Amino acid sequence: MTKRERMKNEEKHEENTEKEQLNELGKFFAERSTMSKKQIEAILKTREKERLRKGDYVLENRRISKGAFYRIVKQARENIEEAIYTILFMIYQNIITEEDVATLVAFVNLLRTNKIDEEKEEQIKEGVEEAIKKIIKQITKNRKHEIS
Repeated sequence: MTKRERMKNEEKHEENTEKEQLNELGKFFAERSTMSKKQIEAILKTREKERLRKGDYVLENRRISKGAFYRIVKQARENIEEAIYTILFMIYQNIITEEDVATLVAFVNLLRTNKIDEEKEEQIKEGVEEAIKKIIKQITKNRKHEIS
């Protein structure tokens, strides 16, 4: 690839499609997740098969090798898998309830299906934080849990 082609690819990347950019709520969740920014960006890019077929492996505005890209994707998938198993374990041990998880899923579904104005967005963020704090408070409230 020539220098000119590389520069053109980087310019295209900097333009960032709307699909690549996280909205404010996406950023809110991403900042609180256990995944790194690179992992989140890589996982989102795996949906863009055409760009990847063309060899467009750019994360955080830096070109990286295909191998490095897929190592980051693998790490992201492992983090996601661990997070899911954590939730399942917490439900299995009655540390959190299915209702707790359903409440959080309901918030996310509300966000995905509706156009949300900034005021409503803040209310939803606060609702999510409240629900999580309530779950955490329940966990630590006079319960002792043992691994079965």
